[in-house]
Amino acid sequence: MSIIKMPRGKEDEQQQEKQQQQQRLPVNPRRHKVPPAQRKRVAQACNLRRTRCSGETPCSQCAASSRECVYPGPSAKVFISRTELDDLKRRVEAYERALQDVMPDDDKRKELVARQGSFSTPSETSSASASQQRFPSTSPS
Repeated sequence: MSIIKMPRGKEDEQQQEKQQQQQRLPVNPRRHKVPPAQRKRVAQACNLRRTRCSGETPCSQCAASSRECVYPGPSAKVFISRTELDDLKRRVEAYERALQDVMPDDDKRKELVARQGSFSTPSETSSASASQQRFPSTSPS
């Protein structure tokens, strides 16, 4: 077995490089996620202008520029049960079948949909087959 001797400078460089690699942080370290309830709110003017907000009322940015300091209200999340969601999906599919029965001509249905404006339905994201045509639904009155 033969040992290759490297010049002292190269050996030191390799050793330093090895130490640097061991000390490096990961490329994308995980950040500490703060729950929504604990996140700091930002005044709307600060958010629009992308400036740092002090979080006070009024905040320092709004006070300095004599702006109205308004904080957004908490966002309301809507939760529905699985059975209610399934019921709504069944109702939308029934409306779509009824529309197909009343208007069997594909072109006329598309024209009607175009006149009503483009909006999506929950059934568009359902796991129905791709060959089944989807139409916007209207909420029952």
